[in-house]
Amino acid sequence: MAPRNASSLAPEDDLRILEDRFSVFKNEASLKHSAHWIVGLDEVGRGCLAGPVTAAAFAYRISSARVFWKPSYRVADSKKLSPVQRQTAQAHVLNNPEFLTAVCEASVEEIDQINILRASLLAMKRAYEKVRRQIPESAEVWALVDGNTLPTLDACERAAIIKGDSKSFAIAVAAILAKEHRDSRMKALAQTYPRYNWEKNVGYPTPDHASALQKIGVSRWHRKSFRMGGLVLHEFCGGLECEEVATHAQHPSDPGNPF
Repeated sequence: MAPRNASSLAPEDDLRILEDRFSVFKNEASLKHSAHWIVGLDEVGRGCLAGPVTAAAFAYRISSARVFWKPSYRVADSKKLSPVQRQTAQAHVLNNPEFLTAVCEASVEEIDQINILRASLLAMKRAYEKVRRQIPESAEVWALVDGNTLPTLDACERAAIIKGDSKSFAIAVAAILAKEHRDSRMKALAQTYPRYNWEKNVGYPTPDHASALQKIGVSRWHRKSFRMGGLVLHEFCGGLECEEVATHAQHPSDPGNPF
């Protein structure tokens, strides 16, 4: 397939990756089999100080009609899309019965216990398994994963794609779904913990987030194993205990852990 110059990714970009990595689907006749699926996997929130790491899986069946289909909405690296563009893509994907999707998380506790890389891979594995159960067992599945490290996945061929969210349609859609889900989670938590400004920084180590940490300390949503200024968070916050600080930061209507 010849390279395509466009600002939006499409399924044919995934086929190009499969041609290169697996030497499959080199002609249109090979697309007529009805039991081939592509699954894209990506995560968001690895660099955050607070909240879970979130992963999404997006899957579609390979066919001539689908491969040469062009979405009416823009699909690209989620960081380069506006909120409206991401939400538009998300709505189209979630309302298309031909697409399979799943969003899963690894909790703050899991991140602190097994480290952020393993937690990210765990979240991707969970999302993949949720989607894979909806695909016929006999189907051939190719999983395209953003980054350079692969999660353990069963019943598929796997490929790690560095900067995959700017190269693969399936990975880019997964990234959009994961980001929209996680951003919504953090904005909801901001209603309970307004002083961290999570409605804007969504847990990333921005100056306003760092300032709030030093004033009121860590909440139960912060990753205690993470560091700021060379110090683990509780040291960065002056040694304040999590329970004590959570009492100060917590809103009376805190509904509990929504994750």
